[in-house]
Amino acid sequence: MTMKQFLSSSTCLSCRGCCRFPEEESEWRPKVTRDEEQVMRAVSANDASSTHPVVDDDGYITTKQCHGLFICRFYNTENGECGVYQDRPLECRIYPFVLTQQEGKPAVSVHLECPYVQQTKGSAKYQEYVEFLQQYLADDERLAVLQSHPHLFGAYESSQDELETVFNLDDLTYPCSGRGEQA
Repeated sequence: MTMKQFLSSSTCLSCRGCCRFPEEESEWRPKVTRDEEQVMRAVSANDASSTHPVVDDDGYITTKQCHGLFICRFYNTENGECGVYQDRPLECRIYPFVLTQQEGKPAVSVHLECPYVQQTKGSAKYQEYVEFLQQYLADDERLAVLQSHPHLFGAYESSQDELETVFNLDDLTYPCSGRGEQA
């Protein structure tokens, strides 16, 4: 099953909300699997100007400072595009849906601050995508990746009011802590 996008690229690029963070170590930074980390490192190897690590010890993509904010290191401020778009992490692919921990259990939540979510939440298109995402993440191979990378499920402790749980991933049974190993 191929991953399909919830919103179009033009809608996403017009928002200017994602990929920007008020603090350097924001809980909203994308988290990556070991395989995704290798891809990010390979892409960064071509950027001789970067001396900072691509991914920190907790599995988050690192940021760079820009005009008083911190931005994803792969975000291009000139054109608003992602420098690793074709190889972007799962977390970026499913946004505005987010892998979360709800009472210590893995879940998928939606980021209520996304303007497109505000426009479509409750619509047939929204519900259709939620159902697609449930099926997509329930694939045995994807479940194995998620199980082996529990750090992907963020607590979002300071942002709970911005999230709404959409569905639980009941098939995942492991403690939601620490950085997993490659599946």
